[in-house]
Amino acid sequence: MRTIEIFSVYKIDSFIKKWRKAFPTLSIQKVDEPTSNCYVLFKYDTNKTMRFPFEAIHGAHKGFIEGWIKECNPQKILQPEELEHELRKIEKENNDDIH
Repeated sequence: MRTIEIFSVYKIDSFIKKWRKAFPTLSIQKVDEPTSNCYVLFKYDTNKTMRFPFEAIHGAHKGFIEGWIKECNPQKILQPEELEHELRKIEKENNDDIH
């Protein structure tokens, strides 16, 4: 079973519950600190458009953001719909490897 770690400043429990049910072959976990291997979930605010995904980390210090962005894979900074598509791809790869 492949482990998928997700970091977000938003409450994502409902997403995680939904994805665990939809993708039972994946171990989906929320992490409290971003790591270089985790996915970062962000949402655009409805009243303001963010120019950069890392603006979703509310109240973060500039140095933290700059250092963290260097470590993070930009292809793993996704919105909920994009992450769901990525999970679907990962599960398909897992199923193909099994068969």
